[in-house]
Amino acid sequence: MPRKRRARTPWTVPKSIFASYKPDTEGLLGKCFENDWGRCKIPKIVKDTEELRKIKQVLRAGYKTVRETYKYYAAFDPTNDGVPCIGTNVYTDMMNQSGVIDAQFVKLSDVDIESVASNAGKGKVSNPRNPERSLVRYQMIEMLVRLALRKYQKSTHDYDQKRIGGVCKSASEAVALMMKDNFVKTFGGLDSHKWRMDKFWNEECDTVLKRYLPIIKELFRKYSGRYTAPGKPKYLSDQKCFPIDTSAWRSSSR
Repeated sequence: MPRKRRARTPWTVPKSIFASYKPDTEGLLGKCFENDWGRCKIPKIVKDTEELRKIKQVLRAGYKTVRETYKYYAAFDPTNDGVPCIGTNVYTDMMNQSGVIDAQFVKLSDVDIESVASNAGKGKVSNPRNPERSLVRYQMIEMLVRLALRKYQKSTHDYDQKRIGGVCKSASEAVALMMKDNFVKTFGGLDSHKWRMDKFWNEECDTVLKRYLPIIKELFRKYSGRYTAPGKPKYLSDQKCFPIDTSAWRSSSR
C-alpha cells in the first residue's frame, strides 16, 4: 500500500521569522506616552493643575493615533543621519491637510513660531537622535497642544497679546477639539500594523527572508553601529544602507 502523505502543517506567525516581533499593546503605548509626556514642556504652557490633568487624559486617549501619525510622517524626510523625524515642510503639510492652518487663528507663520518653541530647551542638549530643526515624537505632541491653544482657546495668550482664540473656554477643551476635529478625523485611519498583517506577515515573505537571512545578518553586522553608544544594541539607519546599494551597483556593472 502507498504510504499516506503527512498533512502539511499550516503556516502561522509564531512559527515564522516574525515570531519575536512585539506588536503594540496598551501597556507599551502607556509607557511610550509617559516617556513623551515627561519630556514635553506642556506643564510650562498650561499652569493650572486640573487643566493639565485633563489635557494629559485627552492626549493619552488619542495617543495611538498620534503615534501612528508620527511614524507615518517621520518616514517622509529623515535627517542625513537617518533619524526618523518631522521637518518643517512635512509638518506644514500635515497641518494643512488636517485643517489646523486656517489663515485666521493659525497661519503658516504661527506653525513656524510654535515649531521653534517646541524645539527649544528641554531634551535638546547633545542628542544626535533629536535633530535641531525637526520634531521628534514628544515635540510633535507639544506642538499639537500649542497649536490647539492658538486655534481653539477663547482667551488672550501670553505669547501673543493681540490674538483672541476660538470657541473653547479652557485649554483642555481646545486640545480635545483639536484631537477630535483635526487629528483623529484626518489621521485616525493610519495603522502600520494592519499593513504588516495584510501584506508582510505571510508565508511567501517568510520563506524569502529565511532564505536570505545569513546575507541580511552579514550586511547588518558590517554596516551597523555608526551612531550606537557604547554598550547599546546596534542599529542601522537608512543612510548607512547607501554603501550596500553602491557596492551592488558596482558588482552588477562589471
